[in-house]
Amino acid sequence: MKKLFILTLFFSLNLLAQAKERILLISDIDDTIKVSHVISYKSWSPSVLFRTWDSNTPFAGMASLYQLVLNENPGVNKVAYLSNAPSKDTGVEYLQNSHEAFLKNNSFPQGQLILRDVIFDSDHKNKTIRKLVAEHNPTLVMMVGDNGEKDVDVYEQARQELEEQGIKSVTYIHQLYSSRDKDEVGKILHTEQIGYATSVEIALDLHQKGLMAEAQMTWMYEKVIPHILSVRNNFFDVLTSISFPSFKKCKDFRWVWSTKSHPSLPDYSEYVKDTCR
Repeated sequence: MKKLFILTLFFSLNLLAQAKERILLISDIDDTIKVSHVISYKSWSPSVLFRTWDSNTPFAGMASLYQLVLNENPGVNKVAYLSNAPSKDTGVEYLQNSHEAFLKNNSFPQGQLILRDVIFDSDHKNKTIRKLVAEHNPTLVMMVGDNGEKDVDVYEQARQELEEQGIKSVTYIHQLYSSRDKDEVGKILHTEQIGYATSVEIALDLHQKGLMAEAQMTWMYEKVIPHILSVRNNFFDVLTSISFPSFKKCKDFRWVWSTKSHPSLPDYSEYVKDTCR
């Protein structure tokens, strides 16, 4: 009877593991997980120049969020950091060194760092996404980027290609820039894309979709939200994890999630909405 129980438990756990999505998380770096201000071509302030090599200013909660996604299916879910920055192979070393240091310094989970080997390769990200999908055979691809440069259109093309292959996907876009700004114009999101202002909204959406367990969501409530609120008045925007650097203009962002699941959410959602107005 004991052997039968153990055997039944083994098969039950195996079936449960098989039922979970095999998630391939593909993340941009600059302005997605790293405070960079990449479209600051008219703002050559000392802080902007500092950000070109700063490796210690992440967007708050993103490292925890990514680790929680991997924890949903340990050893199966994978993360890849995909950037258009040039790799060492192009002869430009400092950006790869900076990205590697950034991921390590800020405790992002281990994953592939994939940069551009040919500086003028405009299809670098889509070609790489195809290779990653073929390599990892995911059941769901989670793409995270920002609305500063090309992620909006790159990820939409990837979503369409994945749909043709019968692979599910979800796209989260950091609405860091406003589409109504005169100088630093943010991209308008495609219909299927989900905008976010902080890491908390991504977690809420994943939880709503059944892709993040209650225990993982509780970590975001109890650890990440208090931290984001504690650094809301960081004057220098550098050398600590923050969510709202001074250049951020998230007027396009809209909160669309229920705030009933935790006592901290009503006040937190109001803070985010007020800050983005």
